[in-house]
This record gives sequence, C-alpha cells and structure tokens, in this order.
Amino acid sequence: MLVHYRKARETATEVEYAYGYPELDRTLLIDKQTRTGRPLTGPEDTRYGGVVYKILKSQAAETVWPETGTLAS
Repeated sequence: MLVHYRKARETATEVEYAYGYPELDRTLLIDKQTRTGRPLTGPEDTRYGGVVYKILKSQAAETVWPETGTLAS
C-alpha cells in the first residue's frame, strides 16, 4: 500500500489532510484535543486508518502537525 498525504488546512482545534495515491482525492479531519479522526470523503478503510495512525505518530514525535508524508506498507 502506498498513500501520500498533505495538510490542507489547520485551525486551533482541528487539522484536515488530503490523501491518496496517485491522486490526493480523499480527505480526513483530525480533532486536535481528542486525537481522533474521521473521513470527510470515502469510507474508514485501511488507507484511512493507516494515514491517521502515521499522522498522529509523526505529530507526537515532532510536536507539530506534519505538512506532508507517505505511508508505505
């Protein structure tokens, strides 16, 4: 599985990402306080779950929300 993601917007309470491969044709939203995500487009599938996990892991390690990234598994 190969999925790219890019931060689309960020507010004080949430962060939105576009993701997919080869096109970033899906979006998800993460609540910063609860650290939970939800898809804005498409189902909660393996790609969605993997991207949310990778974003949250990166944010915890770097203490900032990542601008871009890739999930390869």
